Amino acid sequence: MKITKTRLKQIIKEEIAVVNQETIADTVMDVLSAEGGAAGTEPIEDALEDLEDEDISLPDESIEDIISGVAGVKRHADGDYIDTTQLEGVLKMSKHELSKIIKTSLLETSDAFRDRRTGKNLFFMINDAVDQLLNNGFDAIELANELRGLANDVEDSVNAGPDLD
Repeated sequence: MKITKTRLKQIIKEEIAVVNQETIADTVMDVLSAEGGAAGTEPIEDALEDLEDEDISLPDESIEDIISGVAGVKRHADGDYIDTTQLEGVLKMSKHELSKIIKTSLLETSDAFRDRRTGKNLFFMINDAVDQLLNNGFDAIELANELRGLANDVEDSVNAGPDLD
């Protein structure tokens, strides 16, 4: 197939006249970010159409296909588009990790877990004591068994009810 110089120039001009994928992706992600991570078609379409002018246009596809073509964007069952890049990090966190973060936050802020004399967090003091025992050569399995015994004593005292002695 032979292409004339004029036709080649026209093809190049048409290619240059299309908004590039990077600009589209940045625009879609900016709208999703501004909307809290999810948005309907309309605000995204408006932002994409703002990229167009006399010399440059969006790719010759439907708006839905253009938006869906952006990496990290998925369409929810209700029709909204969602920035899944913000969700991926959260989903990779285990329940144990999340629980640990919540407990640490509660322990750091609650006065109920503080020694009345020193003001130190009691759970952190227990943790420090465990670290010291391990650093001083206490057998880890033996320590774990001792701690389980303490935990059992705590559970037994809760299950037994108040001590009336």
